[in-house]
Amino acid sequence: GTFNRAMLGLQPELEGYADSLTNAMVDFFTQTTKRFTIDMQPHYIYSPREMTRWVKGIAEAIEPLDSLDINGLVRLWAHEALRLFQDRLVGEDERRWTEDHIDAVARKHFPDMNPSIALARPILYSNR
Repeated sequence: GTFNRAMLGLQPELEGYADSLTNAMVDFFTQTTKRFTIDMQPHYIYSPREMTRWVKGIAEAIEPLDSLDINGLVRLWAHEALRLFQDRLVGEDERRWTEDHIDAVARKHFPDMNPSIALARPILYSNR
């Protein structure tokens, strides 16, 4: 939570979402680690490093921006989650599960966002 608060301090209008961001990340990470195990595929290994990579990816994208609204933050959060978690999945049903859970977790933790903007597919993100 502390790093997310500092990171969102770069975007003052988003500072109030630090706890939501942290809780959403932990929620999705926990669900994913329970759903995908090394018993399914040997490369389905998850560690707290994924959380670090996730936060770092968001921080690197936010840093050069002049402004970012809640929809942009959620879109960036989802993009990084897909990059870190979905890209390693083997089955289409697993990818679909991930998409569905990203949407559900985003709706739960970011009730102020507009899902038709923040979660519109495809989720591609660039700060350029």
